[in-house]
Amino acid sequence: MKHRYQTLLSVFLALTVPNVIAISNTPVVDLGYAQYQGVRNNDSSNIDFLGVRYAKSPTGSLRWKAPQSPDSVPGIQLANSQPPMCLQAPLGMASESPFGNSSSNHQKRDEDESLPEDEDCLFLNVYVPGSQCEDDTGNNNDTDPGGFPVLVWIHGGGYHFGSAANASIPGATGGYDGEDLLRISNDRTIVVVIQYRLGLFGFLAGETIKNDGDLNAGLLDQQFALQWVQQHVCAGSVLNHIIANNGQTDPPLFIGGISSSMYLPSYYPYNDNIPEAVYNEVVDQTNCTNSQDTLSCLRNTDVALLSAANIQIAAAGFFGTFTFGPVVDGSFIAQRPSELLAEGHLNKVQKVLAISNAFEGTIFTDPNVTSLTEFVKSLFPTLSEETVTDVVETYSGSNSTADTSVFDIAAQIYGESTFICPTYYLLDAFQGLSYKVGLDRPSIPVYNNTDFDKAFSQSFLAFATSEELDPNDKFDENILPEWPLWNGSAANDMPQEMLFNRTEDFEPVVQVFETDEDLLRRCGFWRSITAKTSQ
Repeated sequence: MKHRYQTLLSVFLALTVPNVIAISNTPVVDLGYAQYQGVRNNDSSNIDFLGVRYAKSPTGSLRWKAPQSPDSVPGIQLANSQPPMCLQAPLGMASESPFGNSSSNHQKRDEDESLPEDEDCLFLNVYVPGSQCEDDTGNNNDTDPGGFPVLVWIHGGGYHFGSAANASIPGATGGYDGEDLLRISNDRTIVVVIQYRLGLFGFLAGETIKNDGDLNAGLLDQQFALQWVQQHVCAGSVLNHIIANNGQTDPPLFIGGISSSMYLPSYYPYNDNIPEAVYNEVVDQTNCTNSQDTLSCLRNTDVALLSAANIQIAAAGFFGTFTFGPVVDGSFIAQRPSELLAEGHLNKVQKVLAISNAFEGTIFTDPNVTSLTEFVKSLFPTLSEETVTDVVETYSGSNSTADTSVFDIAAQIYGESTFICPTYYLLDAFQGLSYKVGLDRPSIPVYNNTDFDKAFSQSFLAFATSEELDPNDKFDENILPEWPLWNGSAANDMPQEMLFNRTEDFEPVVQVFETDEDLLRRCGFWRSITAKTSQ
C-alpha cells in the first residue's frame, strides 16, 4: 500500500521518486531543468544522488534575494560527490555582548577541511533505498517506484554553520549521513538533506535589505527546498515552517514535524537597532560605508571580503551565541514565534514529536563566567535591569544548592530559555497531537549501547513511517514502552514524556516519566517575558 503523498517536516515527507530511467546500472532522474545520475553505495546498495542543485546560484545581484529556480543545463550531471558547504560562521567568542560595546576574540570555528565552502551552495542530497530502483528480478526499474515516505533533514548549527554532509555542532555530534536513516528504517524511507544560506549570507537584515532584497533568505531557501521536494520527489528549522506565513502557507508543505534541540533566539523586528547595527558593521567591514547604495556595493563586493566579515562579526558575538538569525519580517515570520504559537497561527499538522536535551546550555556557556547578572545582560541585551534581576533571582533561589557553580546556573539559564522551554511552547500549541522526548545526560559520554541507540533512532523512523505519525508503531516489539501523548503543561495531571538516559554504570534508561514541575514553573516565567526577550 502506498503512503500519503505529503510532507513531514525537518524530517519527513511521504513522496515518490520522479521520472527514473536506467543508465549504466544506476538510475538517472529527469528534473526538467537537469538530469542527474546517481551513484550506488557499495556498502548498502542504495542509490545516492549527491549535490543536486535545487536553486540558482545566490550570488551577485541575487545576494539577499529569495531563491530562484535553476537554469536548464544540457546533458546528464553526475551526482556522485558532496556539494560545497555554504559559507560558515563561528559561534560568538566575546565575554560580553557586542551590543554592550564589548571587544572580542576573533576565532573561526574548526571545519571539515575535506569540503570546500562556496557562496553557490543551494544543493541537496537524496538517498534512495536500492529496492526502490529495482524490480522483482533485481533489475533497474524504469517506472515510478513510488510509495515510500520521505524524510527531509534540515541541519542545525544556529544558522551559522552545518551542511548536507556534516550537520555537526562542535564537540556534540558527528557528521550526518543520510545513509544512516535508511539503515535504521530497514530501507523504508527516502532521505533528503538540504543546505541553505548561513550567517550574513542568509540572515542579514535591516531596512535596506527589506527595501531591495528579501529578509530571512536562509529560511526562504529551506521553504524553496521543501517546494522542490513536493514538485520533484512528487509528493530545521521545524518551528519556523510551522509558523511560516502566519500559519497560512499554501499549498501546505508538510503534515507533521520532528523538532530536535529546538533553538529559539531573539527574533528582533528586521529594522530594530540590533539588526541595523549588524548591517552597518557589515557595510563598514566591506568598505561600502561611503557608497550611496550600500546594498548594491555589498552585492558587488568580492565574496572573500564578505566571508571575512561574516566570520569577524559572528566571532564578535557574546560567547556561545549566534549573531545572525531570523528576524520578524512581517510576512514569512509575521510575529515573534512565541506569539504565533500562543495565538494559534500555525500551519496545520497531524502530529509533532519534540526532543530536548536537559544539559544543552553547557555546550554554549563560557566556562569562565563569573557574574549571572552580566551573563543575562549579554544573553538578552534588550532586557531591563529589573527583568535581569528577576531572571537571576528565579535561578538563584530554591532550585540551586550551595555548591552549584555560577557556570552551572548560567548554563541552565541559557539552555532553558533558548532550547528547552521553547520546546514546551511548541508542544502546548499541539496538545493531544504531540509527543515529548527528553535526553537527560549531563555530558557527552563515550556511550555505545546498541539497545539505547536502537530505541532512540527508531522512535524517529516509527513516527515518520507510520500512517498515524505514531512512535508506538514500533519496528521491533518491546523496544520501547508505550509513548504518551503530551497533554499540556497546564493540565491537572502532570504531563508525561519519554526519557532517554543512562545509569552511572552506563546502562540504558528508556522510560516514561512526569515532566519536572519546577522546570515547567521556570518555563512559565520565560513564557511570561517573551515580549522582552524578543522570542
